[in-house]
Amino acid sequence: MAMFRMIWRQRSAVLLVGGIVILLHTTDLGSHLLPYTKLLQSKRSIEVINQPLLQMFFQQIEKNTQPDPWYVTDFSLTEPNWKTSKWNESQSSYILREHDGWLDMWQQISNQLLVYSAYWDNRNWVQDAPVVRIFASSIRKSGWPDELVPELLTAKCLMRYGRNELGNIVVRIVNATYAKLTKENWSELGYEFKCKDPLGGNESPSDVALRTNKSGESQQHMWIKVHHFRASVTQTLDKPTIGLCAKPLSSDLSKIPNVAWQIADFIAYYKVLGVSKFTFYDDGAPTAVKRIIYDLSHEGVHVQLLPWNVNWKEIRLAWGIYPDNFVTSAQDCFYRNMYKQDYTLVVGVDQFVVPRTNSSLRNMIVDLSRAVDDYFADFRFANALFCTNYPSKTVQELPFPLLSQQKVYRRQISDGYRGAQYMGRTEAVEWAGINAVGKRKILTPVKWVAKNVAFVHQYAASQPPSFQCGDFNEDQSGGFVVEDTQIPVVYGPNVTNLIRQWKKYLNS
Repeated sequence: MAMFRMIWRQRSAVLLVGGIVILLHTTDLGSHLLPYTKLLQSKRSIEVINQPLLQMFFQQIEKNTQPDPWYVTDFSLTEPNWKTSKWNESQSSYILREHDGWLDMWQQISNQLLVYSAYWDNRNWVQDAPVVRIFASSIRKSGWPDELVPELLTAKCLMRYGRNELGNIVVRIVNATYAKLTKENWSELGYEFKCKDPLGGNESPSDVALRTNKSGESQQHMWIKVHHFRASVTQTLDKPTIGLCAKPLSSDLSKIPNVAWQIADFIAYYKVLGVSKFTFYDDGAPTAVKRIIYDLSHEGVHVQLLPWNVNWKEIRLAWGIYPDNFVTSAQDCFYRNMYKQDYTLVVGVDQFVVPRTNSSLRNMIVDLSRAVDDYFADFRFANALFCTNYPSKTVQELPFPLLSQQKVYRRQISDGYRGAQYMGRTEAVEWAGINAVGKRKILTPVKWVAKNVAFVHQYAASQPPSFQCGDFNEDQSGGFVVEDTQIPVVYGPNVTNLIRQWKKYLNS
């Protein structure tokens, strides 16, 4: 009876709580707040959830205030719909391996300008730091994009911070400076906007918006979240970690026979060599490619797949061309790995860096670091062209159709460093590029790796601008062909063992 009297005295509070509960369950407000209210459930209520991933998520929260689970989302252009269940054949399922818990995507802020992601950079050697870097691209007309310059020069950053003492969200506006990310290829229209923090680093913004004199009313409030990394993390270069950034996966992959096997071959090879994290960008990749990446994430491979293509139903410009933007993806990926991976490797899925005097990339890094007293920002590798129209030669029994273990004839290249690939020390890179670092930390130069130490096996019909694959018999008689069995003999058994574990996904 005493308990009922107490409830009656507090009836106003009870009615208020009941009203809030009804509001949460019957309105949009409830759908937005529900993920946070679930965090307040008791441990007993959490244990009855039948989804193992959610159980892992809550267990991680109990151990660490910044958990690092992986998420899978069915992606729509309006907003990501986070799920943790099964592969969705009808929609693009993306995989995120960041504790931040959001998915970056292209957003159009004017008729010619798109933005993708933003990063807070407070490294002490970076000019004007701390700054927010916004990575962008343009939709161009034919020829040089000179008409973009006036718009780029008027760009401003809106930087959104937390609430002040009055409870209002603070937004500060600063002028943005821009730079083209590369000079390697004029058709690559990647841009970086830098927004200098007006508070000198005392606070860091949670979101930013980029506006220009061409931004329309519909683009006035396109906020993008800011990624933060901790510049105080100590790296242990005696056991370096390596992240891999693959060039965007396009629909051209559908032309490759057994393409899912080739992607599995690529991931297995680099996993054997010591890569601990893989980042892929989906620019219209075939379903088979996205599916094998999704399946391998469930197998425990630290892989993520991010959206990269633009929806032309939303962007219908008769003169518009959307470039592949390899350079922008490399830039985004380097910052995504900042202070998480000691080194970042940029390659295409047809390129295999092959150490020739070491058993792994990690051992190669350690040996080269000792040889030059740790005095470099990036490695440059020479290229070796393995022509896919040359005949295959089976060096040993191959239970699976793996391209890297079938093609053992390569074409001699006199200047293999032209158009080569690279691996950079992540913290020491300011501008990444397609084939080389564009801007690096002062006094940390490039290290050109000798061909007898390592070089890149590239599997292609030709390598522009001048390395062409001709007739095998003529090339062989002319001395342009060399037999190279390094991958199938040295690394093949370990790669095959991994593929054998993944066979259940490849035969489905």
